[in-house]
Amino acid sequence: MFSWLKALGLYDSIHHFRNSITYSLPSWIYGSLPYALWDLSLGLILIAIWAKRMSFYIKIFIALLVFLLGPVIELFQLTNIIRGTFDIVDLTCLVLANIAIILLLKIKFTFKTV
Repeated sequence: MFSWLKALGLYDSIHHFRNSITYSLPSWIYGSLPYALWDLSLGLILIAIWAKRMSFYIKIFIALLVFLLGPVIELFQLTNIIRGTFDIVDLTCLVLANIAIILLLKIKFTFKTV
């Protein structure tokens, strides 16, 4: 991605913008939150695609599958099964994102098609 920005002459501007953000925001916002939001959006989009064809229990199963995906990857990093750095903040954000999926299902959040 950054090679494209260099080719377009935008790298210096983006680099300056990224550095200014990292100094003004807590590190978990730009380090852990995007991963958790990706996990949340994956669970919600899978449920939204098949919302009318699934029972509540199937939706919970998908939410739990997504719930396990992120945290298991993080725990595999802790045990060096997967290369990476274990971070308790990542794990916490992932767990909170998945609790949000389950709560949305619990309050019978319905996805409306456009």
